[in-house]
Amino acid sequence: MGLATLEISLDRVFKRAMNGGHNVPVYEIEKNYYGNLYKLNQHFNLMDDLIVLDSSEELALHLATKKDDLITFHIPPDEMPLWFRNGLPNLFQQGSFV
Repeated sequence: MGLATLEISLDRVFKRAMNGGHNVPVYEIEKNYYGNLYKLNQHFNLMDDLIVLDSSEELALHLATKKDDLITFHIPPDEMPLWFRNGLPNLFQQGSFV
């Protein structure tokens, strides 16, 4: 699952903390936000199965599926979120649109 911006992630953690959840330092949220994209971009080929969702809105949007070596995208290329195109360029380049 990915989010359009770091700010959305920060806001969600803050809201959870305000409702009794544990607080997470801003630097950890930022490290996770960018670090997880970086690691997935570098190592997605190690996974047999992968589903990528954009959870920026209330309803998650199914962006991509990887099954074995086949990567398919579920929305048109011009609708693919920037966080996906910019944060996962290796995965984006290897997929095909249905």
